[in-house]
Amino acid sequence: PTPTPGQTGDFGPINGDLRHDPSDGLIEVEYADVSIADMTVEATFVNPYSAASNDWDYGFFLRDGVTGSFIQVVVASDRSWYLAWRETPSSDNQRLGGGTLNTFNIGAGERNHLRIVAIKEHGWLFVNGDFVSTLDLSDVTGEGDVAVMTGAFTGDEVAGAVTKFENFRGDRLTKRYGPADGKLEREPGKVASHHSKVLTRDLVAEAEFINPQGSDWDYGFIIRNPEFNRTEVIGLTYGPWWFHYTREVGDDDYTKVADGQQVNIMSRNHLLIIAFEEDGWFFVNDRLVAKLDLGHNLDVGNIGAIGGFHADSTSTVQFESFNVWAP
Repeated sequence: PTPTPGQTGDFGPINGDLRHDPSDGLIEVEYADVSIADMTVEATFVNPYSAASNDWDYGFFLRDGVTGSFIQVVVASDRSWYLAWRETPSSDNQRLGGGTLNTFNIGAGERNHLRIVAIKEHGWLFVNGDFVSTLDLSDVTGEGDVAVMTGAFTGDEVAGAVTKFENFRGDRLTKRYGPADGKLEREPGKVASHHSKVLTRDLVAEAEFINPQGSDWDYGFIIRNPEFNRTEVIGLTYGPWWFHYTREVGDDDYTKVADGQQVNIMSRNHLLIIAFEEDGWFFVNDRLVAKLDLGHNLDVGNIGAIGGFHADSTSTVQFESFNVWAP
């Protein structure tokens, strides 16, 4: 089928069936009828039969625009995934990446949830709530339609079988703030902060921080901050350690949610947070540092860059290219 892109960037949730027809030589597709480039898209797929009985695959088309080229992201019954560029649904693909899935269900009738976050040339793939890989989307960056699909590979369909999909939905991600540069100068008894004044629950936020001299520093982000003393704080400190703290209105102090030491840092460090509903992911220099539990705070709130969160972190911190995307 040829997509007919719509005007809006938000769609769903959509439930439906992708009916197998191995005789037509085509990928089975259902389009959302949108025109969108930067987005979050997700769906839950129901396996049509067990991997032991026959191969199957499913996934998404992204940015299927008027030029005909688009991005394809597919997961398969052998627990593999791959990223490709296609000129048309019937043309050969050019593989751009791929690998093995650690958390993936392959039994008949079992479900797998797929989510992709796409911004400009970059993407992030999540399967069943776990981060899988970054995606190079630079081959197709323009707006286009989005689709669920099955039958990307020859032999991955069985006549009469159906691949069901549930809660196929997507949201346009708009750059709501940035790029901003600045300094985080700590005052006694206060956390230094630079607020974006973007109010959202779900978000992608990034900034590059420059380490000051010495060891008395920390920096990162506050998110979901609707009012004073209600917030999530995620960041890095000298050591190097990463940390996640939360605070409720009325609490005397912050409560530690999690922390850890497995972080490779440089003199300048790019920090990225992706947060949707109960889950978040914290990246440092394009490497996943931690999956964040955000189920205790689903508030719409402000996003900011922070420094000097800990009492002994007194150095002034510089930041560059602080950007925020949100639905």
